[in-house]
Amino acid sequence: EDVKKYGDQAYGQLLKIQEKYQNYKKILSDKFTPGELTHRRYLGVGEEVYLLTLENLKTISSTLETTNLIKTDSILDRMNTLENEQTLTDDEQSELNSLKERLKIKENQFSELSKVLSINEAALTKLDEASISLSNINTNKDQSGQHIEIVLKQLEQLAKSAVKYNIK
Repeated sequence: EDVKKYGDQAYGQLLKIQEKYQNYKKILSDKFTPGELTHRRYLGVGEEVYLLTLENLKTISSTLETTNLIKTDSILDRMNTLENEQTLTDDEQSELNSLKERLKIKENQFSELSKVLSINEAALTKLDEASISLSNINTNKDQSGQHIEIVLKQLEQLAKSAVKYNIK
């Protein structure tokens, strides 16, 4: 079912974000002295992306738990029974409408989950880019770091935009 699919994807993202963030911090500490302004700046942005991704994953988890309680099969069975009736009482029509609405709620939640999982994938990619850029920095040369500045700005932008997509 969709709940398992989304849950598996979210779990995979959890494992990846933890691994990628640890790698990012290691490379950062290899290239810059911990406590140094540059180190703190890069660490802060990386940490913000990491924490926002974790927050998204917590939201996904609770949404999946709730969505899993909406049992599609039993709803469809009951809808089928009602729709096969020649005439529906007002109460039965109301029940049918409620069942349809419940299915729509579940569908909408899956759509929102897809958006958030996509944002998380973008965060994972940006963290990879930042780690690769950091690993390519030669801290002894002045021109090194131009690319990491670009990636850092992208990470900052990603962190700012990720807040807009929080599931409410």
